[in-house]
Amino acid sequence: MRLIECYVEGFGKISKQKFSFKDGVNCISGDNGSGKSTLASFIKVMLYGMSDTKKMSLEENDRKHYLPWGGGMCGGSLTFSAGGKIYRVERSFASKAADDTYAIYDTATGRVSNDFPAGLGESLFGIDADGFERTVFLSERSLTPKSDNKSISAKLSDLVGCDGDIGSMDSAMKVLEERRKFYYKKGGSGELAEIKAQIDDIKRRLASLDLVEKEVELSHAKMIELAAKIEAARAVAKTILANREAATIRAAEANTEKQYKEMKRLLEDSIAKRAAVAEVFGTSIPTFNEIHEYSYRSAEASGLMQSATDTPEIREFKTLSSRFDGRVERRQIEEARSAIDMLGKLKQKAEDPRLAKAKRIFSRRVPDISELDSVSEALKNKKVKQSPALLIAAVVCALLGAAGIMINPIITVIGVVAAVALAIISASARAKKANERKKKIEDFFLSVCGLRVSDEDEAAARLADMTELLAVINDEGGKAEAQSYLNTVNSLISVFPEEYGKDPVTSAIEIIKSYDRYAELAVAERYMTGDRAAKAERAERLKRETEEFLKRFKTKTEDPFGELRYALTEYDRLTAEIVARRDEMNRLESLHSLGEGSQRQAELAIEAIDRQRQENERLVNDLSREYTLTERSYRAYLDELDSRDELTMRKSELEEALEKNKDHYETILLTKQYINIAKDNMSTRYLGKTKAGFIKYAEIIGGITGESFEMDTDFGVTKQEGASTRTVEAYSRGTRDLFNLASRLALVDSLYEKEKPFIILDDPFTAFDDGKTDAALKLLNDFGKERQIIYFTCAKSRSI
Repeated sequence: MRLIECYVEGFGKISKQKFSFKDGVNCISGDNGSGKSTLASFIKVMLYGMSDTKKMSLEENDRKHYLPWGGGMCGGSLTFSAGGKIYRVERSFASKAADDTYAIYDTATGRVSNDFPAGLGESLFGIDADGFERTVFLSERSLTPKSDNKSISAKLSDLVGCDGDIGSMDSAMKVLEERRKFYYKKGGSGELAEIKAQIDDIKRRLASLDLVEKEVELSHAKMIELAAKIEAARAVAKTILANREAATIRAAEANTEKQYKEMKRLLEDSIAKRAAVAEVFGTSIPTFNEIHEYSYRSAEASGLMQSATDTPEIREFKTLSSRFDGRVERRQIEEARSAIDMLGKLKQKAEDPRLAKAKRIFSRRVPDISELDSVSEALKNKKVKQSPALLIAAVVCALLGAAGIMINPIITVIGVVAAVALAIISASARAKKANERKKKIEDFFLSVCGLRVSDEDEAAARLADMTELLAVINDEGGKAEAQSYLNTVNSLISVFPEEYGKDPVTSAIEIIKSYDRYAELAVAERYMTGDRAAKAERAERLKRETEEFLKRFKTKTEDPFGELRYALTEYDRLTAEIVARRDEMNRLESLHSLGEGSQRQAELAIEAIDRQRQENERLVNDLSREYTLTERSYRAYLDELDSRDELTMRKSELEEALEKNKDHYETILLTKQYINIAKDNMSTRYLGKTKAGFIKYAEIIGGITGESFEMDTDFGVTKQEGASTRTVEAYSRGTRDLFNLASRLALVDSLYEKEKPFIILDDPFTAFDDGKTDAALKLLNDFGKERQIIYFTCAKSRSI
């Protein structure tokens, strides 16, 4: 297989460029950043496509890294030969893999080819994109080998004739490892540890149940003891209750004396309170009707007096009177009102939109209507009238011509000459009049608006506008008239200079509005004067009557009627209370023989019994609470004992499961061991060839001979240094790159024994010294005899 050419539409910084490739070594050199590594990556993605990773790093995400820097399509085409045919693969890449496009064409037929159903790179090389990067795609950053690649191992297995599938082995090992971790994990976790922990927990719980059984016996005995104490305390409570009932009966009689004394004290207290209340009445006690009647009269007198002397209208009239009386006459108000109305009309005219148009038309002067009529007449008389004298002369000439025909030809000639002369004179006169008419029209428009008219149609249109707007411009005058009206308004405002602002019209309107209200209130005042006198007279009479009524009492507050109502209500209440208590005292005296001391003895006996009852109730409550807690513990212990059989059964089940899981775990470990042995046995069948190739290339490039190397099945190289085995990482960068390059070239030989694929090298010799670089370049020339080499470098010293 070999590459023929590629076209890059857009990939990283490369845009719309074509590259051709020949057989043997193709050396592409250029400065750092010129796009060499980008072109190498382009060839790889054209074969394998672009991965759809979510990684954010540009180094790990080709889509973010290689989308065209200047925008546009990402992708292109690659032409190559394989199996005796020439193909062209076309790909485009988007920000999402789902939007990528891919097609392969057979260049001989021009049709889409289906020769690579498993994918282009996989079909050509038998390995995936990761395996491609580890074999035929060598770059300075990817020389260091990664972990084993299943597709490489599988291809090598096919080459050496192994029937087993290493990829399947790896999948099986992965499943076994996951299952092993299920049973046992680092740190002591896993299914085995969890089951063992459950068994240990059950053992601890079973051991604790022996102690619980003893607690059950102790709790039961305590419950029996507490129940007996509670029963005895309840029997004592019944005895105390009987004693309390007997003491209550004895105290009932003794309590009558206490009630009588309390009632007597309250009676005396009520009599004293009523006497204090009665002081406000003096010598006579009023009725509620009297209080209500005189209270109403007082309120009516106050209302009448206020309405007769002070209302909002009266206050407003007084204010307006002080403003207008002697300062302004109605004549001034009416003149100002008329002037404001006329100023409004003049303002409306000044705001007429036609006025602005009229001012533009009559920009120089305003003609009178007779001038407009004269110009209009001139426009209508387009034809110039023939002069009567000329008409008579023409007729005479015609007669002479006719007479000359009959009398003398000379006369005819004279008549014709005269007629021609008359015609010339007539035409000249008519032209002169037409010019005079035109000049008259032009002079008129120049003098009025300063504009010339192009023709008579335009003149007629302008004249029509002037005729319409002449009345508007004539009405626009009146500045002197407006000033006269404004003087009238200012005359009114000058009477009240301290009360209004700068706008005279607004101020005058406010004055007129206030004056109208003043006139309205003045008319009302003439009708209300008599009514207020009658109200004042009635108010004085009611006030005197009220004062005579209140002189009878000793009120102290500003609300005497409220004070009298409260005092009378309280007096009646206390009177009823005194009567009721006297009646109750008389009843007790008639029913009981009242004595001294019996009440206190009965009270002391009841108090002693109540203390005894309270102490007994506390005892019963304490015992009941302790019994409840003990019973709760007792039942909890019984529930724990009920779980013994279940725990024992669960322990047996877990122990059985633990043994089974141990067997499974050991089986998994043995299976992994056998698979690794089988894989290593199979790998060693192709490892020898790869190791031999490694030693050959290490000697060619680095001159290393007689060294002891080992290579494991993951292509990892180690070297014997005396009694120690050292990995590649123990050496310098140059030596590490030598070992890694040799192992990669050896792996390519092992993978592709028949058809030799092309090899892409992206500056893999940067860490080599001059000797190793020369040897490596010579090796490339030898490789180029059998296979195609695409070699990129940024140094002239490493160019071929």
